[in-house]
Amino acid sequence: MAGGTLPFLLARGIGQTYLDRTVDLKDVAAFLDAQPR
Repeated sequence: MAGGTLPFLLARGIGQTYLDRTVDLKDVAAFLDAQPR
């Protein structure tokens, strides 16, 4: 984690992973807050 960003991984299966190193923590928090509990 550096500068408010973290590596973001979405894994669907072996060899099917999406990696983005520019995801902002605020975006992740906003998405999670919007999910029903």
